[in-house]
Amino acid sequence: MKKRMIRNRRPVVAAVMFAVLLLITCGNNAGEKYSKAVERYRSGEKSALADMEKNLIRAVSRERLNGKGTYCENGLLFLRKDNKLKILYPREVSITLESADMDRIRSMDEDNLVLCDGLNCRIYDRGGSETASITGGEGKEEITAAGVHGGLVYFLRNKKMFTHDPVAGTNDPLTGDSFSPPYEKYFAGRMLFVGSRLCLILGAAGSYNLSVIDLEKNAPIVKNVSAASSKVYMDDRFVYYVSGTSGSWSLARRRIADGKPETIMSLKNLIDIEIVTGAAVLETKTGLSVANPDGKEIRVPFNYGLKGSAKGLALLEYDGDIYAVDAAVMYGMLKELQESVPGLFEGKE
Repeated sequence: MKKRMIRNRRPVVAAVMFAVLLLITCGNNAGEKYSKAVERYRSGEKSALADMEKNLIRAVSRERLNGKGTYCENGLLFLRKDNKLKILYPREVSITLESADMDRIRSMDEDNLVLCDGLNCRIYDRGGSETASITGGEGKEEITAAGVHGGLVYFLRNKKMFTHDPVAGTNDPLTGDSFSPPYEKYFAGRMLFVGSRLCLILGAAGSYNLSVIDLEKNAPIVKNVSAASSKVYMDDRFVYYVSGTSGSWSLARRRIADGKPETIMSLKNLIDIEIVTGAAVLETKTGLSVANPDGKEIRVPFNYGLKGSAKGLALLEYDGDIYAVDAAVMYGMLKELQESVPGLFEGKE
């Protein structure tokens, strides 16, 4: 849900539709095949539906990966077997783990990977070589969240945020504030970074607190806002999250500058959600749907599964593969399809 989409939606809608036209008419083989399959289906060729399903997801994807045996957590798609960890997306790197809990916490940026077992963290370069570590030592408080951004490692220990400089080997307090989950006995943490801001999410089982920290001022802007899911997305103006309680959830956003909340849409029969750039992908009892920044929702009339998200893209499963999908472009193409073949969506909304 980009800044431009929120400030002025008309140019963005035009941009999405222009991207759709480019996919279909210019050089995107899957887009061309999808367009032809739609015409075949409209002409009465029911077998063209399978080609529509296959080529739509290919047309809106940035990358296609083998999905066999994969897991997706906190923005990373990976394989995990015995003491081997292989991250597949957003970039590929392989690590041999020294203990079963060594990758309890995982975070990656363009240049570094951080793995933590709760007491100690290890930092790896792009090639998977260990370059630095954060040592807890006996009696140290547990590290409950960690993230890497801009060459520094940020971690939460005993409710306090710290930064670790791998080059200098130093740990420094980030802010004097305390950050807590709603229930402190069992919880997990994750971090998101956008520019000079960090979003910290702490909690478990449908009860979370989220905070946004200004990394230039070393101070929280938004602190301990209640959320119903760890599925959170942040851009340079808003933080997007699920609010409410079981059976009465809503997709909401909160303006970072002044903390003003806004409800985007209610979420009915929700099983899972991924909030990504320009859209949200929802899994309900009736299948998948995609919602735009205004909360307008359209069902996906094809058999795709929701795996997770990474780098603002939705990770969808289809025919054994994982596709990194631009959900905003998919929304635009589905709206066009609904206008062209409305019967395909009957009973789906």
